[in-house]
Amino acid sequence: MIMNRLRLLYHDLHTLLSPLLPSSHIILLTLISPLSPTSSPLRSSRNFLVEVLDELGRICAPVRDEQVQSISRTLLEAEDAKLSSTIVDALRSIFTLAETMAADLHHFAFSHMTEVEIASLIAKEAQKREHGLVLRLYGGIAGVRRTWTQWRARSTTSSSSWRSQLVATLTSPTAISPMKPPMTELPPENGAPPPTDFDESSSNINPIPAPFLIPSPTFFLIQNLLQCLVIASCLRILAYPSHLAAPPSFSTGIHKEESEDPAETFTSRIWILLEAEIQRSATADPQIALVNLEDEVWQITKQHASAAATRVASSGPDEAIIRGNVQRLLRADDPVFKLLMGRLENALVASLHTSTMNGGAAVDSATPLQVPVSMKTGRSANPSVTHIPTRDMQPASGGVIRPRSLASPLPPVKGFESQSLRKRLGDVAAQLHQAVEWSQTVWSDIMTAEP
Repeated sequence: MIMNRLRLLYHDLHTLLSPLLPSSHIILLTLISPLSPTSSPLRSSRNFLVEVLDELGRICAPVRDEQVQSISRTLLEAEDAKLSSTIVDALRSIFTLAETMAADLHHFAFSHMTEVEIASLIAKEAQKREHGLVLRLYGGIAGVRRTWTQWRARSTTSSSSWRSQLVATLTSPTAISPMKPPMTELPPENGAPPPTDFDESSSNINPIPAPFLIPSPTFFLIQNLLQCLVIASCLRILAYPSHLAAPPSFSTGIHKEESEDPAETFTSRIWILLEAEIQRSATADPQIALVNLEDEVWQITKQHASAAATRVASSGPDEAIIRGNVQRLLRADDPVFKLLMGRLENALVASLHTSTMNGGAAVDSATPLQVPVSMKTGRSANPSVTHIPTRDMQPASGGVIRPRSLASPLPPVKGFESQSLRKRLGDVAAQLHQAVEWSQTVWSDIMTAEP
């Protein structure tokens, strides 16, 4: 009975001392070895624990010396009649001491690490936890692979690359939605039933697989921002036709301020409205945002008409027609909308493949991306209908990705040549690159097997 209990306690002690001692240390080897036969196991245990404390006293911080010596004195001075309870109490104290020493070791290590090393350590820990959480939710690696296989089978792109499929998913007017995990939160080895087939009904027609579950808020934000880019480009073309728009300004050493170009000012105002639409609450009226966009285009159109009237007598613009054109361009099935979104898709796919051939982009884990709690994607054929993911399917935090500039900027994309749109498209592409790189790092066992 005593030997069995000591064996269990030694196992726990081995777990706590492993971070503090080399794996080949005699104390660790003794703790996992069968207990030696002895006529007095309690006395043998006392002598061994004193040796353990002597070793801990050798490696601990000076501030822990008194604690080590106190436990050792208690063991050495214990009477035989109370030796059993004294050993149990001493082991509890050693457990606490080992945990404290491990914390001291971590603090010491952190104090001698650079910011880059700390960020890398935090990122690795976050990736490890993400991997474990998703495996738990989806019933193990088999369940995660099943979602990946089902998602890949839905591909409608001509390319066999999963990156191309991901970009096609994000440029779809239908909001992305993570594939639902099976009705279990226990891994198969703990007695959970095998994962069930996933229900991909009409309410979930743009799914993303389990490896994208944690960064799904980032991907959802990217999907909304791509919609915003296309809408801003459409409205800019409508408000400033080619014969009225100033030539785009590229990086030539001296930049004009956006406020100096009326078209750039208009684009910035539109972008502010669109960003506010992304962050608005689910109960807000989408018609208000639509009217605001119509008003912006109508004001610019009136200014153009007023300037033209001073030169040539002509009839004024029809407000109803202008507002109708805005409503039409905001529909995802509009030919202009689809054309511009297709150009964005091609540019982002090429950029991701170029990044892959160049070794990928780095993931920066220092600052988490602030993702709106409630987001909407696309303007459907029915303006009053929006698709909003349920709160229980939104992870509490994403893959701590900080957007930054791409190593090589995107080439100009037709329809997005203006300085403001190029900059914002570069920011979105950077977020996409780093979210993809993060997922590749966490799920290299699944993604590296595919192009």
